[in-house]
Amino acid sequence: LFNYCLIAALLCAIVGAIGSVSIDSLDFWPLLADWFSEQFSTGVLIVPCMLTLAIPGVLPRFKAEQMMPAIALIVSVIASVVIGGAGSLAFPLPALIWCAVRYTPQVTCLLTFVTGAVEIVLVANSVIDISVGSPFSIPEMFSARLGIATMAICPIMVSFSVAAINSLMKQVALRADFDFLTQVYSRSGLYEALKSPSLKQTQHLTVML
Repeated sequence: LFNYCLIAALLCAIVGAIGSVSIDSLDFWPLLADWFSEQFSTGVLIVPCMLTLAIPGVLPRFKAEQMMPAIALIVSVIASVVIGGAGSLAFPLPALIWCAVRYTPQVTCLLTFVTGAVEIVLVANSVIDISVGSPFSIPEMFSARLGIATMAICPIMVSFSVAAINSLMKQVALRADFDFLTQVYSRSGLYEALKSPSLKQTQHLTVML
């Protein structure tokens, strides 16, 4: 995904810079950098969110503690606005990784997209001030877009890695807990089912040996 977004952004930047030379007062290379940073950040934020869109199935039971990563993400974005500076763009990264561990890839991609888009808008409107003294004349938006795009890749990678591990663990547990020949619980699977907190004390059980 990263390579596809990188190549697509480079091709769009070349075409856009060539077409904008006669319109804008900038030279080719500044236009190329501006187009590339915009296309690359947009692709990294939007494409994973679009690829993971799906019709919602059965919604799990909501718990208050499940909102802690999202609350931490909101607090980190507010801290970016209050503190400012170039490093403030990375403040939401730990919260996003926490979201990647606790939430599904779909929710993680959506939160990453919203966070990245909000930060780009805040930088563009000078709400987050990242201007620092530098010997290189690099536009602020170019630096901000590339920084946010790089930050957005990390929680997405973590989210899909966690999802792959959870899927593998479910397959291992299924093979250990079920007898595929008779399609019933094995001994270990029966013990785990009996220890489930969903079973009520007044519920009757029948065990066939």
